[in-house]
Amino acid sequence: MKNKKAAASFILSLSFLLGETVNGKIMPWFVEPIVAGLIVFVESRYILASGIVRMSKKVMNILLIPCFAAVLYTLAGSLIGGDTFAFTLLRSVSTAGQFVYILLLSAILLLIFREDSVDVLCNAMILYYGYSLVIALHGIGVRGIVQYLAAPQMWNSRTMGNGINYLERHDLGAAVGLLIIHKLFCGGGGDKKNNPHQMFLLFFVLWGCNKRIEMLAFVVTFIFGVIMNTFKRVKNLIQDFLFASIFVCCFLYIILVVGEYLVALAQMYGLDIGGRVGLFASASEFYDLSFTYMGRGYGFISKFLDSIKNTHYSWALGNAWMGAMHNDIVATYIDIGAWGSFLWFAHYLLIVPAYFRKNFGCHAKYVYCLMMVFAYISYTMDNTMYYFVFRLALYVVIFSACYRSMQISRRGDEILEGQESYSPSSVEGVRAAGL
Repeated sequence: MKNKKAAASFILSLSFLLGETVNGKIMPWFVEPIVAGLIVFVESRYILASGIVRMSKKVMNILLIPCFAAVLYTLAGSLIGGDTFAFTLLRSVSTAGQFVYILLLSAILLLIFREDSVDVLCNAMILYYGYSLVIALHGIGVRGIVQYLAAPQMWNSRTMGNGINYLERHDLGAAVGLLIIHKLFCGGGGDKKNNPHQMFLLFFVLWGCNKRIEMLAFVVTFIFGVIMNTFKRVKNLIQDFLFASIFVCCFLYIILVVGEYLVALAQMYGLDIGGRVGLFASASEFYDLSFTYMGRGYGFISKFLDSIKNTHYSWALGNAWMGAMHNDIVATYIDIGAWGSFLWFAHYLLIVPAYFRKNFGCHAKYVYCLMMVFAYISYTMDNTMYYFVFRLALYVVIFSACYRSMQISRRGDEILEGQESYSPSSVEGVRAAGL
């Protein structure tokens, strides 16, 4: 088992490395999907031998519904003559395809490694950052690395050189926080304790990658995790409150951005939002704040921004190198419209939690709640909804949580079946085991 874990960690970390840069050269966008696809193909014998278990099918089906609905909506729009929908159709299909193979890869990790699947991914991320440190050593030397790690917020590529790009791994920095939250609050699988060396290295990666919005997401999620573990009797009510609050905040945030209130607030208080003012300006001609706004097609805004990257138009707006919205909540609104985004957020924040609790147990809903708090904070200022590594970490954790939640429920049923009499409190204690 240990050899398999080591091999899988190496393969996964290599695919992450290939997906970004090798020796300073940007790799084509399709390298990462191809490498991941090869992993799925090579390991597919595990699916053929074991079958995709009923649990994995349920998780995949419920998570894929909005994505496939958005593709069908884009297809319908292109058939009735919508220019932007036709422009976006291929991007929508490829986005859905990426989601499918990420879910497949997550399911395969669960089938092979069971409760160790999250550990495998943690090892992969640590190895991945280790490769980056070696390359950064060549670019900025030991002194540069030490200076950067002492205060990452003070340095950038202009002050330290391009070698810093190997330390600020955006996709990795966004994803590692999810895994740390899972390790801290959701357990490493069964009664297994967290490896202190692994935890130290994960925090080291989080610090080194210097993703400000993800660090904020980590702190906020940590606070809510502590609150839920402190007030266990009302844990489910807290989760419902959080899901409903995130749902409402998504639309309040859309109003802030689309109505240009966020930009005004940033300018008023001197907040640095990293060139997003130009991004919002470049997209503003394509959408408006209205209940009747129907969207431009699933994946439209990312394809549009990618098409104008490094042009005179993008230079004039101050976002020459940004090929994505860096705001997944508003991007969803732009792509699929007011009612489309309403249904999208309602599905992931209201329907999926109830589905997980009903089909898998309380633990699955609890873990999903923590992951959504982290993810949606990240979505406010980043495009992590479509980052390969971020999504893989998110769904490996979700698959693992559903698997463990079913184990907890099954263990509780076995205990209760062996008791001639029991009190309601004992039932509740068994059901909440490991939460």
